[in-house]
Amino acid sequence: MNKAIFILAALILTLPSFLSAQVHKNNVAVCSNPEGLNGYSFFWDDQKWKEDKNLTLSITLKYDDSGEIDLFYSIKDLGDYSVKEEGGKVIVFSKTEKSLGLVTIFPNKVSETFIFRQGDLNNNIVMMTQATTAIGFENIQSFEGNCSYLNLDLLTSKQ
Repeated sequence: MNKAIFILAALILTLPSFLSAQVHKNNVAVCSNPEGLNGYSFFWDDQKWKEDKNLTLSITLKYDDSGEIDLFYSIKDLGDYSVKEEGGKVIVFSKTEKSLGLVTIFPNKVSETFIFRQGDLNNNIVMMTQATTAIGFENIQSFEGNCSYLNLDLLTSKQ
């Protein structure tokens, strides 16, 4: 009887971490704000910085099926896409114990920088900049948001 209680207690204690591991399989970071990311944008036509709120965007950094790192976006009203599927490249330029810096490049279109920062008490954040050179839509944006999941150790173990 004591052995059965011990096994049941062990299952109850390990089940949440097992389920979390399955939900986040291959995920390095999951970042979104239900109310949207907040930041600023500079558009060529306006020649000034404007506050840009409520960008409804979620970002997931993960290893794809081939074992390479990819960045996945889900943007309200625009749908879901992957940097690699859209012809872009994801390049890690910096990694520390608590942060990760990467660049995404879409040739002749957009370049983006991301810093994922692991905070104390799980207050993880993502900081993002984007530069667009599409004619008539030249702009630079800078946003920040929260990450509900950030596992930089997974990145180290895969490299």
